[in-house]
Amino acid sequence: MKPNKNAALKKLLVIPPIPVYDMIGDKLNIFPAPVIRERLLVLEPFFDKITVVSGSFSENTGYSADGKFLIEKISYKKSGFPKTLFLKTFFVLKYLKTVSRHLECGTVMLNFNPLLLGLLTNLLAKVRKIRNASFFIGFPAQWCVSTRKSELLYHLNMKVSSVNIAVSPVLEKKLRELGGRKIIVIPNRVRRQENISLEGVPDTIFSAARLSPEKRPEYLIKCFAKVAGKKPAARLFLAGDGETKPLEDYAEKLGVRDKINFLGKIPKEKVLDYMKKSTLFVLTSVGEGFGMVYLEAMACGIPIIGMDSGSTPWVLGDAGVVVRVDDEKQLASEIIRLLEDEKARRKLVEAGLKRIKDFPYETWGKDMYKELI
Repeated sequence: MKPNKNAALKKLLVIPPIPVYDMIGDKLNIFPAPVIRERLLVLEPFFDKITVVSGSFSENTGYSADGKFLIEKISYKKSGFPKTLFLKTFFVLKYLKTVSRHLECGTVMLNFNPLLLGLLTNLLAKVRKIRNASFFIGFPAQWCVSTRKSELLYHLNMKVSSVNIAVSPVLEKKLRELGGRKIIVIPNRVRRQENISLEGVPDTIFSAARLSPEKRPEYLIKCFAKVAGKKPAARLFLAGDGETKPLEDYAEKLGVRDKINFLGKIPKEKVLDYMKKSTLFVLTSVGEGFGMVYLEAMACGIPIIGMDSGSTPWVLGDAGVVVRVDDEKQLASEIIRLLEDEKARRKLVEAGLKRIKDFPYETWGKDMYKELI
């Protein structure tokens, strides 16, 4: 399905999941949220204009090089996120005013925010009779509010949306339990990588995730210490945005600081490069709505270990090893087994390369566009 160039002008208005980003740019000069950025890239040919309304610490409005992407930056306080009720209210009103300005004929709204700000923008779209799609990329418990509140906000957002999109059948089931209707499943998609070696540097473990509590980097380090006790040559490469000093101190306390490389935030190309060169990919996060990084690891030809939580078992299928969430002994044992068993690793890699055929990147934009219009 190709966009109809003779059709009426189509504009896409995007509401990000959290309205505060530094606008660190790539092609789109947008925020570093991979699931959203990738979707906007594949939707680019289907719309005449895409506008992202996002909070920022600067006043200016930015366009992409070709003028097709507009980034509305709403400044509310230069020194940080608004803390008082007055400043928060001021920001919300300013945000809604900006959204309202873009809700014109020929516009559809794609809303990634399932909380209060998302609900207010969905209500605004409904009043203006603009088609709006709520896109759910995670479970209610993943947000920085109580699960009870986030579940209520999920429910209300779904009630006022023209269509609701979930990234996995597991998340869809949860949305239906919360009273959701008109739910469509559109999983993440991935491109197969070139120059796959199928065998990385011996005894190297790679992990890539935000260094935040739900991703459990400390738990990975703790389990790695058990691995290093039995395999002194093992090395862990940990990539992710966040504060590394507490993790470095924790690794020092466990006696494995010299065996862990804290890479910090690195470009996606570097992440893929590490995947291709490492022996094993491990992700210890819980409650993943999907886990795009799993597909990327499969596409790079690296065996995977994930947690028995959220959508992880469904995404991995037989292309990865799933271990119990808090079973340190099992995780360490599986890491050691796969580091030592080349045949088992090859079997997982082959299953992963087969599994990604179920997530063809080429159809992503078409499927999204069909639901948006």
